[in-house]
Amino acid sequence: GQFSDKQVGQGKTVTLSNSISGIDAQNYSIQLNDTATADITVKTISGMVTAENKVYDGKTNATVSGSLLDVIAGDDVQLSSTGQFSDKQVGQGKTVTLSNSISGIDAQNYSIQLNDTATADITVKTISGMVTADNKVYDGKTNATVSGSLLDVIAGDDVQLSSTGQFATKDVGSNKTVTLTNQFSGADLNNYSIQLNDTATADITVKTISGTVTAENKVYDGKTNATVSGSLLDVIAGDDVQLSSTGQFATKDVGSNKTVTLTNQLSGADLNNYSIQLNDTATADITVKTISGMVTAENKVYDGKTNATVSGSLLDVIAGDDVQLSSTGQFTSKNVGVGKSVNLIHTISGADAGNYDITINRTTRANIIAKEISVQLQAQDKIYDGSTSALITGNLTDIIADDNVTLSTRGIFDDRNVGQDKTVTITRARLTGADATNYRLVNNTTTTASISPLELRATITAENKIYDGTQSVILSASLDGVFNGDEGQPADTVYLLTQGAFADKNAGQNKIVNVSGVLAGQDAHNYIFRVDAPTTANITPATLVVAVNNSQKQQGQANPRFSSSLNNFVVTDNLTGLSGNIIFAADENTNLATLIADVSGRLIFSTNANADSTAGDYTVSLSGLSSTNYQFAYQTGILTVIPVTGTAEQPSIDSIPLRNNMPNKPEQTHPLVAQNTDIQDMMLNPLGLVVIEGDGMQLPNTVMSANNIDDDVK
Repeated sequence: GQFSDKQVGQGKTVTLSNSISGIDAQNYSIQLNDTATADITVKTISGMVTAENKVYDGKTNATVSGSLLDVIAGDDVQLSSTGQFSDKQVGQGKTVTLSNSISGIDAQNYSIQLNDTATADITVKTISGMVTADNKVYDGKTNATVSGSLLDVIAGDDVQLSSTGQFATKDVGSNKTVTLTNQFSGADLNNYSIQLNDTATADITVKTISGTVTAENKVYDGKTNATVSGSLLDVIAGDDVQLSSTGQFATKDVGSNKTVTLTNQLSGADLNNYSIQLNDTATADITVKTISGMVTAENKVYDGKTNATVSGSLLDVIAGDDVQLSSTGQFTSKNVGVGKSVNLIHTISGADAGNYDITINRTTRANIIAKEISVQLQAQDKIYDGSTSALITGNLTDIIADDNVTLSTRGIFDDRNVGQDKTVTITRARLTGADATNYRLVNNTTTTASISPLELRATITAENKIYDGTQSVILSASLDGVFNGDEGQPADTVYLLTQGAFADKNAGQNKIVNVSGVLAGQDAHNYIFRVDAPTTANITPATLVVAVNNSQKQQGQANPRFSSSLNNFVVTDNLTGLSGNIIFAADENTNLATLIADVSGRLIFSTNANADSTAGDYTVSLSGLSSTNYQFAYQTGILTVIPVTGTAEQPSIDSIPLRNNMPNKPEQTHPLVAQNTDIQDMMLNPLGLVVIEGDGMQLPNTVMSANNIDDDVK
């Protein structure tokens, strides 16, 4: 089959060419259609359009190119594209909007897919420019006037050039380098890369100025030198350009409008930047010279005389001129004074004296200064007296013969208390006498001295006492000589603290008491003390009460074993550690020396009663004891003889109640001891009782405690 043409279309006629073949083909008569219809549809192809990068040209047009893919060979299908950047500005990957058109005889046979945008860069446009600097006359500044232009800026673009310039130095010079500072601005500046010179050259030429130098009139000085001064006009402020001029008169002589030849010297760091025009002569006068003289008198130290040493000089005498001054002077009196008048006598001489009109003083003033007298003042040591006053002494030397001068002094210690090398302030040191005002005393204002303690007489007395088994003593003391105060100063507070002990504890008359003491009180440190006589006192013997204990027996029996109570012995005697008043009970077999120190002997009981005595009360007395530290008070007791009545049982000794001599406590019966069950009561109560009985029983000769007494007795 063949389409009528190759073009796209629907229901297109297809002309058929049919042929029959096969072994059996002749057996058939075949009727076939010779045409048919079919569609030719468009061919879909694609294409690609790209945009080229460009250098900034101020426009948005883009150069683009494209191609179609899969166009059948021989077909006439054409692609034409144009492009526009979104704006004219420089940028990378800028969007290009494409306009594509398809043409050609076979274009309708294709469906073409093409991109409608592309990307491309607009790069900066490189341009150049030129900046130049103008020559200038020196103005003391480095700024330069510059101008410049840019080449190849696209018409209508906003690109501006602003340039400033600075010479390397402000100084005059040719082809001096000008450093340029170029600044660009404008809406289209970023579209350009600008190449511009950063230096230029220009000249700074010298500045022409003028000056004037004048000479001053002068008084004759014997010389030709002239004082001149000058100034430069139009020197730029801050520039270092100095004018130094000297001048010489033609002669040294007096005259009017004398010519002064000038020598001008210019200097300074900026001198080469100027061309200076100056005068080389001036005129001035030399006039006659009036001079004066001055004679002065020297101050002097007082020497008892009126003569003054004077010296004088003529002021402004020209060097080399022969003019002489001679002067003498006398004070009006010899005494010290300030600005004292001195009368002067002058003589003027010399070959050139007639060339001067001299004015000179006829009197002057000077001081006669007090003669300095150095004295080393000393304070005398003293014994404490309750005051701060100090005795100050010193020796005057170098007093002029026949002058009437004496020394008066006074001083005080820094405080009134005892101490070594204490500071003494000299409160008064002055000269007195008719000529005292002609001297000046130079002295130390402080010195040192010592205040030693005042010795007090101490009297220490000891009180007599009754023997108590100790060496303790009660002391009292008095001091004689303590400062009692005066106006503005209260009496001192000092007292004597004492302690002491008898040489031993034993009774005796005028016994030595060993004493010691220390001064106390807020002023004690200012004193020491001595005791003139030894201290003695008496220890009188203590009274030891020995009482016979009442007892009883039955008629016809032998006398019982008597016992007694010992009261008021000193507890420290062999009973160290106990306190209170203990009463012992003892019989004739008791050796009291083992119980109480310094008591010796045995008890001797005496009575008229015997085994044959009738019933009744019989007195029992005591004796037999001796002691150094005790005197004895014996008290008798009663032996009661009980009549025999029937066959009643006789009381045994073991059942006889013994009195414990303790108030408000019941009597108790015990084979050996009648006592309270509380050992503290027995040993410490002032009326406690210990009863000692038995066959010659003795307490050990030791110090007893509450525990061992209890054990030994029971």
